[in-house]
Amino acid sequence: MTQLLSYEIENYRSFYTRQLLSLGNTEDRSVTALFGANSGGKSNTAKALLLIQTMISNSAAANWTLPYQPFLLKDGADGEPTFFKLSFIADEQYYTYEFGYDSESIVFEELKEQSRNTRKMKTVFSRSSDGTINSSAVKSGFGASVAKKTRKETLLITKAREDNNEYANTVFELMDSI
Repeated sequence: MTQLLSYEIENYRSFYTRQLLSLGNTEDRSVTALFGANSGGKSNTAKALLLIQTMISNSAAANWTLPYQPFLLKDGADGEPTFFKLSFIADEQYYTYEFGYDSESIVFEELKEQSRNTRKMKTVFSRSSDGTINSSAVKSGFGASVAKKTRKETLLITKAREDNNEYANTVFELMDSI
């Protein structure tokens, strides 16, 4: 079973500073509801989750352009990256996946997995703004060949899915469960 525990939004539409939406343990309930004042960000919270799904699923498409929609009520925010972070459980394993992008490229992408023994988070892969992948990523199937096939506006996780990467499949299972 795959379950979204929380997600974070930064510099997207009505959110400038990082905001956390914690969904907690959903085994005891079947409905999660957002409520609040008009113009409080409820719709943008839902739009952010839909955008995350869209980016993960479609960023490798030939005609893909980044859907950059930064916070516009602060000078300079339109030049800063948008960030999203997902925390989730898949098959009793805890993960975090996050990425950031601007109008032209993915500036950061990282998948972490919690060690079953030490409970510390270990980096499965990390991608920097110049497309460089951390050296240990090859052990998880995120080596130079996947990086080379990944355009600057495409998420590495999306390209890795084309190679049936087990970690990419886990993130896609999360998208299917939402």
